[in-house]
Amino acid sequence: IDQGFLKNIEELEFATRAFQGVTQNLHEQEGRDAIKRDLVFFSSAIAEGVLFHELIEKAKSFEDAKRLVPIFFGESSEARHIEALEYLFTQSDFPFKDIFNSGFREWGFDTFGEQKRSGKIDIWAHLDDTIWIVDYKTGSTDNLEKGFEQLSAYKDVVKDFSSKKALKVKSILVFPYKKKVF
Repeated sequence: IDQGFLKNIEELEFATRAFQGVTQNLHEQEGRDAIKRDLVFFSSAIAEGVLFHELIEKAKSFEDAKRLVPIFFGESSEARHIEALEYLFTQSDFPFKDIFNSGFREWGFDTFGEQKRSGKIDIWAHLDDTIWIVDYKTGSTDNLEKGFEQLSAYKDVVKDFSSKKALKVKSILVFPYKKKVF
């Protein structure tokens, strides 16, 4: 199992346990309101990332993705999520729209060679002579190295899987809420 995925699960489980503990003891200790706010933010940030990935997986088009935003996130934060989607679909650093239309979304894999790996690639596609691998992040840009390590592992898996020979493999980290591509 992909270690990054496991870490996210562990963080979510920790946040859930911590949040439950905070809510049970909220009235018993001073200062619990601040802790609760921090944990709610942490839990909601992880949930937001999961929902964003699910929205991209389920959407059939950009217009469909925009239509799904209030269903996935509620109407109160609709503008922020639509803005992130608009950035993703219209930025000019890589051909996301083409990758979206012809690629594999939330593509799960298990390998059984020398190095056993398992994980889920956000989206990848073979366009012309290039394989594009895209990992969208909804959090901070502080730990890019970890993201690039993840993309490197994905690159090996996709190259082994793809029946077409590509001259190039391009790996992209995109932060649609921050409007940044690496």
